[in-house]
Amino acid sequence: MDSTDNVSRKRAELRHHPPGHCGRDIALFALAWALSERYKKGQEIDDLNEAITLHRAALELRPVGNDERAWSLSNVAYCLSKRYDKLGAVDDLEEAITLGREALELCSPGHPGRGISCYSLAHFLRKRFQKQANSRDLDEEIELYRAALEVFPHGHNQRPSSLHNLARCFSDRYKIESAMLGHATAVLRPSGHPDRGETDLDEAIACEQEALQLLTSGDPCYEEYRRCLIAYLQIKTRSQVTTLPSNSSP
Repeated sequence: MDSTDNVSRKRAELRHHPPGHCGRDIALFALAWALSERYKKGQEIDDLNEAITLHRAALELRPVGNDERAWSLSNVAYCLSKRYDKLGAVDDLEEAITLGREALELCSPGHPGRGISCYSLAHFLRKRFQKQANSRDLDEEIELYRAALEVFPHGHNQRPSSLHNLARCFSDRYKIESAMLGHATAVLRPSGHPDRGETDLDEAIACEQEALQLLTSGDPCYEEYRRCLIAYLQIKTRSQVTTLPSNSSP
C-alpha cells in the first residue's frame, strides 16, 4: 500500500476513535506509525512533527502499568532522534535518550522488547558521543550492545548490525585511549589488569569478523563491514610494529 494512502486510511480510523474511546491510543499510534513510515520515504518534516505529536498523545493514554507503554516510549524516542538528525536540535536527542532509558527500565530481562530497547538506547548514545565525545556514553554504549546481543540469537536481523556497532565502539575507545597516550598503544589499566586498549582492538576485530560471517557478499552492508574489518586489522598490524624492540633480531 502507498504510504500516503495508508496515512489517509489511518486518519479515517482515528476519526472513529474520539477522545474517551477505548481504542483511541491504538488509533493514535497507528497514524503516528504511518506518518513516520512516510517520513522515511519523503523526508517531509511535517510528517515527523505530527508523528511525534500523535505518539505523545498515545503515550498519555498508556500510563505506567500499561503493556504498550514501553513501545510508545520507544517510538517517541525514535522519532525525536530522527528529528535531531534532520534539524540538529540537541534537546530532541536528550529527550530521546531520557525516553529510551525509561523504555528500557520497563523491559526487564526476559521481556520481549529488551533487546531492541538496549539497541535503540545505544544508538541514541552513539549520536551524542559523535557530538560530545564523552567516554561515559561510549562505555554505556558498549554495555548496551552487549546486552542486546545476549537476546539477539543467531539469525536475528539485528545481530549483524549490533556486532558491527559494538566493533565501532571498541575501535573508538581504542583510538581515544591511544591518543591520550600519544602513540599506537592504549592506556594501561592498573597493575594486574590487561591492556584495555589492545583488548578493545581485539574485540573490535572479533565482533566485525562475526558480523561478516552472518552476511553474504551480496548484502548491502557487506562491503562496509569488510572495509571496517580491514581497517581494524591494519591498526593492529601497525600497533604490533610500533611496539617491536628496536634491537629485535629476524
